[in-house]
Amino acid sequence: MSEQDSPVFPPNFFESCPWSIQNDFQSLKEVGKGKDTVIYSAVCLPLGNKIVAVKIYDKSRLASTKVRAIKREVAMMLYFMRHRYPNVVELYGAFEDESRYFIVMEYCSGGDLLEKLLREKKAISERRVATMVAIPCLVTLRCLHAASIIHRDIKLENIFLDNSGRVKLGDFGLTMCTRQEAAISPVGTVEYMAPEVIALPPVDAVVSGQVRASEIPPNTEKVDIWALGVTFFELVTGRLPFEGKDKLEIKTNITEYRMSGFGPHVSAQCQDLIRSMLAYDPADRPSAEELLQHSFLALYRNKVKLSTAATQSPSFSLQAFTPGVAMSPTSNGAPADSVSEGAAPAFESSLGGSSSPGPSVRLGRLKSWSRASSTGSAAHQGVAGPQNIVAGPTRRVLSWTMAKPPPEEQGQGIPDAKSSMVQEVRQAVKRIFSRKSTLGRGAEIGIGHL
Repeated sequence: MSEQDSPVFPPNFFESCPWSIQNDFQSLKEVGKGKDTVIYSAVCLPLGNKIVAVKIYDKSRLASTKVRAIKREVAMMLYFMRHRYPNVVELYGAFEDESRYFIVMEYCSGGDLLEKLLREKKAISERRVATMVAIPCLVTLRCLHAASIIHRDIKLENIFLDNSGRVKLGDFGLTMCTRQEAAISPVGTVEYMAPEVIALPPVDAVVSGQVRASEIPPNTEKVDIWALGVTFFELVTGRLPFEGKDKLEIKTNITEYRMSGFGPHVSAQCQDLIRSMLAYDPADRPSAEELLQHSFLALYRNKVKLSTAATQSPSFSLQAFTPGVAMSPTSNGAPADSVSEGAAPAFESSLGGSSSPGPSVRLGRLKSWSRASSTGSAAHQGVAGPQNIVAGPTRRVLSWTMAKPPPEEQGQGIPDAKSSMVQEVRQAVKRIFSRKSTLGRGAEIGIGHL
């Protein structure tokens, strides 16, 4: 990717869009709220009454670094649109008025993968993880990483399901191009942080001059490989690979590599794939391209329909696109530089069809939220059910605790089911903590060091 082809925020992008929240959107319904933003589902009249997600930022609450982060997110989504990346949440437009910024994007009605896991109440079969999540996500990462772009916050909550059940990677609030900036800030979600992210010095140390930014080894695209490995582990086992009663213990378990066991239901090939992604040294982790050739995924490649992104999601004509002006769907074919494979097959709507039932999700996956303060990722969950909608840098407040491995994994006898459940509930109540992302801190360092 050349410097001229890097993600760039077009000048006056917000100002040039003709949309207005009063005239062009109807049936606004608040579905999420964060520190700096409120998210609505709405009917967009210029897009033919399409249901969209609208993320609204209050300008009076935004520091200059936050404004820059918002523009960077929009620039990334514009870049993905131009190159027709598959399996990413679509950007439809962005505009502003005197007091607010508005980002209009795809509304993913199927929720996110964490909700999917909790709804099913059991781990998802290897076949479904491979065909519906692993291969599509790796194809998307292959595109991002080839362009020197890293997501930096891959997790269950940031992988969404559209109305057809296909996965879409979203929430690009931390995404950056390493050709433009150095990834030297410890940002992301603790449970999914690679050891090298945790090892980065605090932002305050860089801002104060205690540590020189130029002396910090920047993170690479391998942090995404690690995070996706954590995601796969969670899907096939129902729990995290590195557990703990609080964030400090989780970080310690990651840096000391105290990894949970898979359990006997996970095949050796699947374990090998995930273990390779969770290699402690980033140099030992395969690339997205190499992982797509792994023997485990080779078993399922013929079950994934590879096609152009344009056949799976709204496409946009770049020739007719003016920066800042609302983008409208078109039936045009993909441009010459479009990505030609990796569209995700849909998740089965029923709980049936699993090749193996897998263990139940830990009771520790307790979840609590409120519509006013819910945080998750990328503004696009289903209308039915809990409205845990968020986009960009806000997150669903997820309270949880991880239970200990089951007795059979500890070499103990199976305890009485009732007493075991009571004990587990007591432990869960005692050990609940908030699972949140560390966001935006990198923006304090400066344009070249995020």
